[in-house]
Amino acid sequence: MTAGSVAGGRHDDRSNRSQRPLVSVVVIFCNEIDFLAEAVESVYHQTVNDWELVLVDDGSVDGSTDVARGFAADRPRQVRFVDHAEHRTLGMSASRNAGVEAADGRYIAYLDADDRWLPEKLERQLAAFAEHPEVGIVYGPLTRWYSWTGRPEDQGRDDLYGIHGDGYTLPTPRLFQPPELVALFIRHKDLVPSGAMFERALFLSAGGAEAAFTDNYEDAVAFVKMGLQAAVYCDHRAWYLYRQYPSPEDRRRRAVNRPDAARVRGDAARLRFLQWVEQYLATNRIEDPSLARSLRAARRQVLHPRRHRLLRTLSRVSAAVAGLSSGAVHATRRAVATPKPTTTFASAVAPRPGIGSPADGDAR
Repeated sequence: MTAGSVAGGRHDDRSNRSQRPLVSVVVIFCNEIDFLAEAVESVYHQTVNDWELVLVDDGSVDGSTDVARGFAADRPRQVRFVDHAEHRTLGMSASRNAGVEAADGRYIAYLDADDRWLPEKLERQLAAFAEHPEVGIVYGPLTRWYSWTGRPEDQGRDDLYGIHGDGYTLPTPRLFQPPELVALFIRHKDLVPSGAMFERALFLSAGGAEAAFTDNYEDAVAFVKMGLQAAVYCDHRAWYLYRQYPSPEDRRRRAVNRPDAARVRGDAARLRFLQWVEQYLATNRIEDPSLARSLRAARRQVLHPRRHRLLRTLSRVSAAVAGLSSGAVHATRRAVATPKPTTTFASAVAPRPGIGSPADGDAR
């Protein structure tokens, strides 16, 4: 079965669908027999029901294909199964593209096959779109989920991820105009939007995911492209359980489950992403000082980590000294009954030049 077809062999003919869902949930998976059913059940338990579920098989060989087909057979009007030609493994970006292409909803929401949603996830994000109709992406922090193991040492370890990074905390809730959030998550790698809901039309107009990124940073690449085109709303609440694998045994098993063994990891993956961003901006003639500064800082962090830490420390010391000096000045002014001055800081981003076709994969 190929992308564009559904379980049971019925062709994916959108013209015959009289009622399209508001949200298309895209779950890509490869050898997720342990957790796929749990992920799907968390979609079934959402407090809103105006959704469809697109299950994209990236070449599984562990039995999870049968699990996904079973869900599609049980709910043929709401759940569909999609895979690549000849049941090949093409990677995360190609699988996300296949899922979005097969989707009918106005909005797309990703769920990784080993994670879970809280029941109000879709409801809260749809409410944010209604409250902020100008945005194209809505997301919030993830809960790093250690406690699922049931082991005593993992209880109480759950924490928030996605709004703190390298000494910076993202102000939430807040709406970000382009390219502000893109500049922030280029500089601070832990701020990449995750668990997001976004407009399908935005994803397609931005050129979709980059197939060359089969694993690490595949999400960051897509969000760079979308975040340069549309405003983003970041909430302060977490609705997404991001499963962690604290034991070496768990991590080894996860590595074995993915057949694409030639992964680029760590600093090499980070540099590859930054090189892609630089090429994408150049190809599309996007010039913005904040993006350029973020790229320089991110490269320095990877290539010269000690220098980066030193500069960060000096910046913090300078800010602290400035704060102390400002406090002393204000205290003196209050002592002589001088009204405290008010300073308003405003930042404006120059209008973003139009984005053309995506950067060529060979240039990355």
